[in-house]
Amino acid sequence: MKLLLTLRPRPSTKQHPIFGKEWATGQNHSAMMYVLLRDGYTCVLTGFEDWSHPQPSDDTPRVRLNGAHILRRAICQFNGSKSYKSAVTTFDILVNFTRIPVKNLEELHERIDDADNGIILEKNAHDGFDNFHWCLKQTETEHVYDLKVFTGGGILKKPENNRITFRDRSNDFPSSSTRKMNRSIDLPNPLYIHIHATIAGVLNMSGAGKFFDELLDIYKDDKGNVPPVRSWPELEDVMEKQLLKETITKQFELVKVQ
Repeated sequence: MKLLLTLRPRPSTKQHPIFGKEWATGQNHSAMMYVLLRDGYTCVLTGFEDWSHPQPSDDTPRVRLNGAHILRRAICQFNGSKSYKSAVTTFDILVNFTRIPVKNLEELHERIDDADNGIILEKNAHDGFDNFHWCLKQTETEHVYDLKVFTGGGILKKPENNRITFRDRSNDFPSSSTRKMNRSIDLPNPLYIHIHATIAGVLNMSGAGKFFDELLDIYKDDKGNVPPVRSWPELEDVMEKQLLKETITKQFELVKVQ
């Protein structure tokens, strides 16, 4: 089962060499430039440096890095049969399924492009992160995480001791640099990283896909279809209606028997 996600669309069509057209102008571009500064022009997983690094190392690969959302905006995509199997693993449903305490998902959506929801990654690492092939597990130390790999084919290099430490590196450069910051930049939000890790765990759980399919098959109508749902409350509503239908049917059967 694959999580169906997309970035928030933006009117700009200009391609940015690091962040792509989604981050080309305006608030989004500024936020991700802050992330690039904060992470020291370096991939947090592989340690590779971006071509724009102001102080490149002689022995470190230089590549084009990507700005990645920790949590990407989710949308539901339904197939022609309108089955909601393709929607069950969307962001909203999984967040509620795993019972992570997010009080208001709309507030989270509004902050989806903030710096604390971004990290800098090499392209292969970015693809693997977006597809939940790997995640970061919290340790007892704040902003320190252990690498958890589910499918490691796209990871070109692992961090030392499989551990990643986030810190604001925006002022690590000479004071003469025009890039020097006068204020700190928010580190990756531990809650967002925890949500990503939890979703990754669910999707990579042994038999998880079969479990979801069997759960949803229970609620098919007489024609084998189930109304699509876009959130956990809608799924619960479908289940309640189906339960009511089954209860009424049983009552009619009891009347007939009597």
